[in-house]
Formats: sequence, C-alpha cells, structure tokens
Amino acid sequence: MAEIHFDAMKSKGMTKSTEGHEIYYQVYDVSGLDDGQDFQVEYEAKGDFKPQQEQLTFKQGTRTIELMGHTFYLDNVT
Repeated sequence: MAEIHFDAMKSKGMTKSTEGHEIYYQVYDVSGLDDGQDFQVEYEAKGDFKPQQEQLTFKQGTRTIELMGHTFYLDNVT
C-alpha cells in the first residue's frame, strides 16, 4: 500500500503518495497546555485513493499512523 508524507511546517499543502495519488492537506497544531505537541491533519485525496477524506491525530511524539494498509508520516516536527 501507499506511503504519504505530510509537512508539519506547512499549514496547507499538496503531497503525492508513493502510488502517485494527489493528496491535499491542512495541518493544525492542537496541542493542549499540559500534554505536549499534538497535530491534526485533515486530508482529501483525488482519484481512487481510500479513504478519500480523513482526520488523523498525531499525538505527542507520534510521527507515523497506519490506516487501512497505508502509512502516514508527519515530517519536520520541531
């Protein structure tokens, strides 16, 4: 299945999966005051990529999420 990379330094962006699907995304810093840095990524994929739309939450220290056989990465977290 596909690997998808999101850039935490961009609030909006477009990336391509390793299978060539265009994926448009937004990154939100949803950190609380007491629990470190969390990010939420909302994406919409073009073509036959499934799931077509999703919200992923990268909890503190998490850089990888596996969903439906795909691996999602959050890059450039400072």
